[in-house]
Amino acid sequence: MRANSGNLLTGLAVAALFCILFILLRFPENEGFSPTDDGVVPAQSWRLLHGEVPHRDFISIRPALSGWIHTVHFFSPLPLAISGRWFVTAEIFFFSFLFAWLITGTFAGHLRKGSRLFLFAAAGIPAFILNLNTFHLYPWTTIDGVCFSVCSIVLFARAGMAGVAPGGRFNHLTASLWLAAMAALCKQNFLFLWLFLSAWIFLEGIFRKKRGSAILIPVAGILPLVLYILYLWIHGALDEFISQMTGRTELFETGILRYVKSFIKAWLMPFNLALIAAVIAEKAGIYRKLCAFLKRGIDVIVRDRGIRWKSILVIYTAVLVAGLSVFFFYRDYKTVPFEFFWALTALLSVAWARGLTGRREAVILIPGIVLAWTSSISLGANSPIYTFGILAVMNAYIIYLLLDESWPGMFSLSWFRPAVALMLIALVAVSIYGQRRFNYRDRPSRELTCDLGTLIPAFGHIHTNPVTFEYYEDFMKLWNNYELKNRFVMLPNNAMIYPALESRNPFPLDWMIRNEHVGADEHLMRMIREVMSRREIFLVVDRFNSIEMAESPLEPMEYSRERFIYMQTLLDMSEPVGTESKYFRLYRTAPDI
Repeated sequence: MRANSGNLLTGLAVAALFCILFILLRFPENEGFSPTDDGVVPAQSWRLLHGEVPHRDFISIRPALSGWIHTVHFFSPLPLAISGRWFVTAEIFFFSFLFAWLITGTFAGHLRKGSRLFLFAAAGIPAFILNLNTFHLYPWTTIDGVCFSVCSIVLFARAGMAGVAPGGRFNHLTASLWLAAMAALCKQNFLFLWLFLSAWIFLEGIFRKKRGSAILIPVAGILPLVLYILYLWIHGALDEFISQMTGRTELFETGILRYVKSFIKAWLMPFNLALIAAVIAEKAGIYRKLCAFLKRGIDVIVRDRGIRWKSILVIYTAVLVAGLSVFFFYRDYKTVPFEFFWALTALLSVAWARGLTGRREAVILIPGIVLAWTSSISLGANSPIYTFGILAVMNAYIIYLLLDESWPGMFSLSWFRPAVALMLIALVAVSIYGQRRFNYRDRPSRELTCDLGTLIPAFGHIHTNPVTFEYYEDFMKLWNNYELKNRFVMLPNNAMIYPALESRNPFPLDWMIRNEHVGADEHLMRMIREVMSRREIFLVVDRFNSIEMAESPLEPMEYSRERFIYMQTLLDMSEPVGTESKYFRLYRTAPDI
């Protein structure tokens, strides 16, 4: 499995085709815009460019590597928001095709060059389009973390395959852990992947009686984390970093409980249970007793190599494909990735029981499953949604292994390539249709009739609905009338407004919601009081819930003490400014305070 020029040229050709297609369709512009988490990472990048130290000068409940990565957009010739969207598109394309190259290389090596390249593209395109059109399209920590993680898994898998010299294996594994650590520096939950790979390397080294490398590789692989800790310690931010990293509690809620519920509610749950039960029964030596209870069903699923087995597998695959249809036509974007996650575990257990998977499959598929689980630990998406395309490709690979056992040589069939090509065209078309119909927290693309760039050039030609446009138009009147640059805070949302208008936020947090400062409440309140007591600050406060800006009618915003702990302090330390603004209340620090 070599990254030859054919793979590279194929990937570049597909990238060029998608680039032309997206330009013609104005793909990034028609994603809509929501004044919520769209802009949190660029706002952090804006702070870092001005010398602010993460966790000390501003609150970040995630490590700040994503902020440093996305400073590149401030040097791009494209408008800030458009640059971010194209960057994320390229990022998703890269890790999708990288994973496709890794997984197709495990079984396509014996095929002719044309067949290998066709399969590479056939795996990369669905991985890319499903990863791209599943959720939002803007810079985000989880997307960066998945990208570093896929690179890590590729090096880890390559080190575990034949043909890598001992010295090269050491370098591959060390670099793999470095990349996994970089993922954790984008978002701390990716530390689980680093721990998993480190444990694998350690236990394998002990088993092979190579204790030196078993210890040395994980120790060397933690270097990026050590450098980040050292940077924070030098700048006096280590205590706040620890506080901000340990204030969240979503691990059990989203990493365990959510998965248990999703397994129980899965459409394929009965079939998944039957597959897994069959494997357990086979391996535990109680196959005959279980068959007496379930009769012939399990034997058909597990042992029969004839037409019945293939029929069941085709039906199972059809149900998964139907899940994609549900996703794109009804946008059940949190449930369907779980279906693919559990389908993968069930199918993998069958492939393992039938002796179809070995080490070369294990070093790809098992870390891939861990990555999907790791990426879902979040109070936001709380679903393996960011790895949807990767899950789909892994499912397709296991289905291939099972089909190839009883239907060898299917790649040579005359109808195979045309059928796959038609499926890919249909997938791309339906995917783009779904993206245009279900934009992230905005209306369908046909209802996005207003150009935000006419108000704020940094948005480029991003289109949004008339209400959101009027909302920002209202703000720009305040911006001009009161000369707000470098002396305003927008509450509670709109992190993007600061880098878009090149204004320094005097508060230590850009998205002022509870989930973004939990664990750092005291730090937030202390810094707010310090800022408001020494300088004039204008507070631009939403009258309506801007998260629901695309909905109608607008709901009045309620600032409860539980969700907005800072609001009463802000009101006590400021005075109202009379305006005719429809969407905002305006306050400023009281002159006598």
